[in-house]
Amino acid sequence: MLNNKQIKELTEFKSNQCSNLIYVDIADVLPHEYVMEDRVNGLKNYIDSLSPDFIIPSIILSKDNVIIDGHHRYNALKELNVKYVPTIKINYESEIIMTHFNDKECISKHEVIKAGTTKQMLEPKTTMHRINLCNEKFPIIILSEMS
Repeated sequence: MLNNKQIKELTEFKSNQCSNLIYVDIADVLPHEYVMEDRVNGLKNYIDSLSPDFIIPSIILSKDNVIIDGHHRYNALKELNVKYVPTIKINYESEIIMTHFNDKECISKHEVIKAGTTKQMLEPKTTMHRINLCNEKFPIIILSEMS
């Protein structure tokens, strides 16, 4: 649970470093990691069970349209032939965005963007993006709007 200081920092970041919800053509979205097919299939089954209307968190993208969070959502929506996906673009260069929970497992942001833009995919879960709010780390999906 976020405390008041963390809520303030998160609100500031979202106001200044994130876009509003944007629907992007799925063909323009660039994954940087492979996925675990069982997770994609489970998500597709879940979405199918809610069809025709469903709610999922938006996919978080860099300004280059590289997926920062949401590879399994992206793949499930792609396989379900969804043309436009809900996204939020973030300032990926921000120092409060981390590629991992701890520095020992860290991969550089440059490597993440390069993998997406060159289609040299990384293994599943190579990254586990986090946002650092007042020296406490939270999953980056906290930035997502429900769409």
